[in-house]
Amino acid sequence: MAIQQITIDELNDVFPECGTVIDVREPEEYFAGHIPQAVNVPLSTIKDNIDAFRYTNDVYIVCQSGGRSMRTCEYLHDYDIVNVINVVGGTRGWAAAGGNLTQGELP
Repeated sequence: MAIQQITIDELNDVFPECGTVIDVREPEEYFAGHIPQAVNVPLSTIKDNIDAFRYTNDVYIVCQSGGRSMRTCEYLHDYDIVNVINVVGGTRGWAAAGGNLTQGELP
C-alpha cells in the first residue's frame, strides 16, 4: 500500500478540523515553532511510542520538510498503521504559506 500524502495547501483546507497532527521533529525543533495543535512524538522515539499513532481517524505526520515524516509513515505501515498521512512540505512549508506557528511545549 502506498503512503498517503497531502500538501500544505490541502492540509490548510481541512485544518484544524482535520484531526490529529503529530510532529516527529526533535523537541528543540518542536519548541522553536510547530503547527498549532500538533503533538510532539520525535522520530527517535517512534519504536517506543507506536500506540501514539493508533487512532481511528487520519493522523497527519509532519516534520521540517517531509523527509522524516515520510520515514515515520513507512515505519508505521510495517506495524499495520495505515491511516497516517505524510505532510509534504512540513513545518517549513506551513510557515512559508503564511501558517501560524506555536512556540513552546504544549500544542
